Amino acid sequence: MGRRRSKHDRQSAGSNRPDATGRPQPDTDFLDAFLGVGAELQAQPVEPVGVPIRDILPDPLQPRRVMPGALREAWLSGTPAEEVLNRWEVAAHAAAIDAGIPLRWKHIIDQEDDLTPLNEGGPDRKEQPLPPVAAHWLDLVRLAGSIHQVGLEQPVTIFAADGGGYRLIVGERRLLAFYLLDGQGFEGYTHIPAIKRQEAHVWRQAFENGARQDLNAIAKARQLALLLMALNEGEWKPFRGNGQPGRAWYAQAAELRVPYGRAEAVTTVLGLRNPRHLRRYRALLTLPEVVWTLADEHDWPEGKLRAMVAAASGDPDQLVRIARIEAGLEQPPRAQRDALTRAMERVIDRLEGLNQIEPHDDWTFQQREAVRRKVQEARRRLEELERRL
Repeated sequence: MGRRRSKHDRQSAGSNRPDATGRPQPDTDFLDAFLGVGAELQAQPVEPVGVPIRDILPDPLQPRRVMPGALREAWLSGTPAEEVLNRWEVAAHAAAIDAGIPLRWKHIIDQEDDLTPLNEGGPDRKEQPLPPVAAHWLDLVRLAGSIHQVGLEQPVTIFAADGGGYRLIVGERRLLAFYLLDGQGFEGYTHIPAIKRQEAHVWRQAFENGARQDLNAIAKARQLALLLMALNEGEWKPFRGNGQPGRAWYAQAAELRVPYGRAEAVTTVLGLRNPRHLRRYRALLTLPEVVWTLADEHDWPEGKLRAMVAAASGDPDQLVRIARIEAGLEQPPRAQRDALTRAMERVIDRLEGLNQIEPHDDWTFQQREAVRRKVQEARRRLEELERRL
């Protein structure tokens, strides 16, 4: 359960003075009229209630994406969360094998004593950066472990959905952590503490998302787009499709303006330090689709993206190449080799990754499936290389 706000918290939330971080605070009238937060901060806390996890649906417009886009798309389109988590774990193991860092993670929840929490290697093996799909999976596992050990500190927020059940406002990772714990056979995770609201509120969502330090640049650009749409009713087309909207839908907000006198409030809600930074996140809405997706998957900060745009000198194709090189999908021109050499290197890399694996009796189905797929892929690449030789 979240802590009750102190008198100082309630007062500072409605003040237009800078807070301890130097961020300007919006005026109380704006909080009451637009955010719906000002009155809530002054009111008594709402007690959470236990809600079945399978009665809660994800929010298609949630700016913060906690899992790979294709998997979240499947979840939103009706694939059960348990199946989505299985696919995510398989993808995480497969990506980690490619990186030479086979994953172990159950001890993170069980709190076992282990000198190598992220891989199967010896204690002298240097830690390497995990691929995004594996790193985000471990983030979820760590959250599940924290919840299992000390309990859920902050309930999720929901509202009644059309057709029954509930729709999330905030708390997607917490909900998935409950699914993960329930799927691992731990008791007490079929219901999650939730605060019920009357309706979805984009400003409340932004207020809570903005308080999180790990919201990446693309997520903040999505959140800014939603706020601009809320401030410019009737000047954009609502999302009507299945799944979740892509960059093109959010890009409708690229030309929308912040009404006079509201820039500081929007800045505060997004967790930015200066209203001038709004234009930087607005600019992200016009990135090429490939760059937008890679930036979201790799959690690139806004400054990194701004540097890439500057390096591309206005050439969208060059920007895509720069992004793909940064993501490890292409090599810089000076490092390019002939096709046969690159094919040999890919095979060697995969074989080295597989060589690090030592099967265990306690492996999960997902671990075995990921390794099986990688063995099959390595076999195909070896056969392809043999034909080319």
